[in-house]
Amino acid sequence: MTAKAGISNWGGNLKFRPVEVLYPTSEEEVCAIVRRAKEEGKKVRVVGSGHSWTPLIEAEQAVLVNMDDYSGIVSFDSANCRANIRAGTKLKHIGPALWDHQMAMENMGDIDSQTIAGAISTGTHGSGIKLQSIPNTLTSLRIVVASGEVIHVSREADPRLFKACAISLGALGIITEVQLQCVPIFNLRCDLSKRKPEEVLDNLRALVEQHRSFEFFFFPYGDAVLVKTLNEAPVDHTSVTAKCRKLDNFVENVSLEIISKYLSKQPESCETLSKLISSSVTCSCFTDRSYGAFVTARTVKFLEMEYSVPYENAVDCVRQMRKAIQNERFQVHFPIEVRFVKGDDLFLSPAYGRDSCYIAVHCYKEQEYKAYFDHMEQILLMCGGRPHWGKMNTLTGADFQDIYPQWHEFCSVKAALDPSCLFCNPYLCELFKEHGRARAAAPQVPTWHTSADDLMCRGTGDGGEAAALRSATNRW
Repeated sequence: MTAKAGISNWGGNLKFRPVEVLYPTSEEEVCAIVRRAKEEGKKVRVVGSGHSWTPLIEAEQAVLVNMDDYSGIVSFDSANCRANIRAGTKLKHIGPALWDHQMAMENMGDIDSQTIAGAISTGTHGSGIKLQSIPNTLTSLRIVVASGEVIHVSREADPRLFKACAISLGALGIITEVQLQCVPIFNLRCDLSKRKPEEVLDNLRALVEQHRSFEFFFFPYGDAVLVKTLNEAPVDHTSVTAKCRKLDNFVENVSLEIISKYLSKQPESCETLSKLISSSVTCSCFTDRSYGAFVTARTVKFLEMEYSVPYENAVDCVRQMRKAIQNERFQVHFPIEVRFVKGDDLFLSPAYGRDSCYIAVHCYKEQEYKAYFDHMEQILLMCGGRPHWGKMNTLTGADFQDIYPQWHEFCSVKAALDPSCLFCNPYLCELFKEHGRARAAAPQVPTWHTSADDLMCRGTGDGGEAAALRSATNRW
């Protein structure tokens, strides 16, 4: 379909008009879209749920591929606790489907509206210092590359290529299917408690490490923090109904919307109302199925910036941010969210090579945010921060080279898989500009096709192209 109206993201800070928006219903259709765009000299971008604030999905005068119509669970492997899932499947649909087969995702964030491919491609995470981000639960994926063909990438068969594809920003191709390593079903008890800021910060490491999941929210100008913990509970016990949680979330969201709209017109009242919100935090607890306990409904639209800092820098970073808010008197009222994630080895992961603390700064969509975000970003960077790929930041390609140890490794994979930058919009071209030009001597990647049983290298009869792929991946 032609995009007669403009497209915008969930937060409303991005607006653009693609040449057309296409809704493939099969992997073959995705391949055809890529081939046609390449022949016509058009760029291609993919959109999931649009729940990112960076210009990753912008497709001005380009082809935008929406994978909503290519969704659903392909197969369940109960023996190995794995599931094959189409790229357009929303996280909110995966949890119940897995549960029916006695499986669950190991961890999730607090929003479940994203597609599985979008969540993976941007490094979506939950909280838990012994738990990694969602892309780390991948065992393999299928991706349509710039040639219009499909390749199968697995951690076991090709770990280097896998580490590039697992968090790839849509810059390497269009993911069509993923295989997730799941775990047996489990319930979670969620406890929400009110603590003093210094009580939490002084005992942070002990608090983080004694819970499956630990996170906290601190309020600008407030003298209390909201602590949220999740711990496993017996599967046969739940203490909350969907109806009750929906009512609680509705009341919370309506209240926040009313306050936020008022403060967007009366910003001088932010400090007073922030203190009031902080003082009104109440304690509660409930037990639910894991996929229900992870998630909190959020209908009030906001802007967000999130950085990952080394775990050991968490306390100092939070204290600096709280002090800066007090000194600069920023007119903000949304809480700052602090979560914890185990380190990993994915090339573009903000948690690459280190256990991490993710700190998210929010601002209501109608409030002035720039001075506040800029100041917080400087503190986060000084504390060793790396931005979440879906959240607002001001960094350039040169900055990313300095803070991501495997940046050039990823760029080499990108140059091999997409030498003409078919999947890059202006934002990504800027990030990868030193590597984004088509190179006459770019490494050649063999072509692939799908057989009835598996993806096989299209060989010459002597295994030459398979050897070429091994050679190329060794160079990567």
